[in-house]
Amino acid sequence: MDIAEIALWIIGVDRRLITLRSFRKEMALYPSEIAKESNRSTQNISRALHELEENGIVISLGEKSSWKKYLLTNEGKKILVEVNKILKDDKKNVYDAAITKTENRKKHAKMKVFYGAAIQGAKNRKERAEVNEFLINTIKNQGFEIYTEHTTGKSYEEAIEKLEQSIGPIPKNRIERRVYVRNKMIDAIEGDIKALVFEVSIPSLGTGIEIAHAYLRPRLGLTTIPVLALYEKNYWPNKLSTMIKGISNENIPHFTLKEYKNLEDAEGIIEEFLKNIC
Repeated sequence: MDIAEIALWIIGVDRRLITLRSFRKEMALYPSEIAKESNRSTQNISRALHELEENGIVISLGEKSSWKKYLLTNEGKKILVEVNKILKDDKKNVYDAAITKTENRKKHAKMKVFYGAAIQGAKNRKERAEVNEFLINTIKNQGFEIYTEHTTGKSYEEAIEKLEQSIGPIPKNRIERRVYVRNKMIDAIEGDIKALVFEVSIPSLGTGIEIAHAYLRPRLGLTTIPVLALYEKNYWPNKLSTMIKGISNENIPHFTLKEYKNLEDAEGIIEEFLKNIC
């Protein structure tokens, strides 16, 4: 790609544009500094920095990822100039797009999305927690609220803590706890939400039950809402369950199953899925 093509590649994705333009003062920056200034998650900004670094636009300083600062390369400075030139030449279109996006975020501010994923069957709980966190942040970046973020817990204790933040104190008794949590999840799925997103790469009876309640809402006399299931290609040895793959779009048109190769791929799928929800 030439400089103009790279500039358009950056402008095309918010996180890249926001991150690049944070270097306008020509100083080295931590991801957390950019995140704070832009009101984005550190994970979102770190992803953008990784993309920019892969393309020779920024360079990292330091060995430990948590302590890395980033600096524009000479090529990055030229690209920043090109980006600003394009934005200046197309100022009205960029401004209109920004206004539309802001209005959409305000419109979605009180709209909730239910996110579900397996946590107990994960081969690596921390790894899947990070995947869930990325996908949840992608939904939130579109202006929606998430009913519960307990799937981002990297330990059982952290998951419980996050769950209680959403549904209140959980009973100590094991049987009562299971009934309470199960009822709260089903109440949410059958409640006032605008969409449901499930990460289904790991087999899970619990997630399967949640999906069933989600796509069967119309049979219960509830509003039909869109359901998205995401499967990471080749992640699970025995692949995706037939009970998910067999959900026919002809019979259940509000259910969508998408396979993704990487997180950037999943991000695009979620953005496309949510863009027409109001």
